[in-house]
Amino acid sequence: MNNSADHNKILLLQLFSNGDCLYATTVAKQIKQDYPGCHLTWGVAGGCRSMLEGNPYVDAVLEINDVPKNDVVAFRKLKKRLFAEKKRGIWRDLFITHIMDDNQAYYDGCIRTAIFRAYPHPVTVDITPVLSIFEAEKNKVLEFVRLHSITAYDHVILFEFAPQSGQLAITKEMAIRIAEKLCSCQNIAVVLSSAHTIEHPNKNIIDGSVLTLRETAILTSYCTLLIGCSSGITWISTSDAAKLLPMIQLVDPYTIWMNPASRDFKRFG
Repeated sequence: MNNSADHNKILLLQLFSNGDCLYATTVAKQIKQDYPGCHLTWGVAGGCRSMLEGNPYVDAVLEINDVPKNDVVAFRKLKKRLFAEKKRGIWRDLFITHIMDDNQAYYDGCIRTAIFRAYPHPVTVDITPVLSIFEAEKNKVLEFVRLHSITAYDHVILFEFAPQSGQLAITKEMAIRIAEKLCSCQNIAVVLSSAHTIEHPNKNIIDGSVLTLRETAILTSYCTLLIGCSSGITWISTSDAAKLLPMIQLVDPYTIWMNPASRDFKRFG
């Protein structure tokens, strides 16, 4: 492949969501292998940019905030603009893995499969999602662990209960009731992880909203089980920054975007 210094810029477009961006870090790694010496820019929505921070396979981040989630018309306008840029020579290549518009044809019940199929070359690299963690994030999680005496429990359950993927309809109140039952019989702590603040008199029921998604990946090293719903916390637990936990997945079988962890694990190990 021709990789002249004046024309080596490649754009990877994966706007949403956190879990999908984690899958697509494999594509970024593959691009770096397929196009040695290239300069890789990743086009991403601002809300998912944190998934790329420190990624060794991404040279630059192009934040794109004028395409609302699931707005096909805006997405088509973006594609038209980017292909025009490619025609003018701004990009040597443009790879769109985002599952919208034409790329929906790649979806067959497994999001990772669809993203890989959208890349026109075989995926041969290790597919473990790449998440580069900073020392300050490790220190914050360590302080969280100390504050809540996490290591004193026999079991620490990480509970993802407010999925942005829409794959489970569960309320904050339902999650708390489940946590109360789990904590009633043994030396168990439940970290309720979402964007919702949890205030509970039982010290065993812990508010995980103070941690970012990236920091929650670090927290998995102190947990023994994940109760998830195939959203960002589930998939960040499979990244190279996390400990892969035994898991129970609660997923609505009638959701539009069905992406069960069981199917992904069966395909990709």
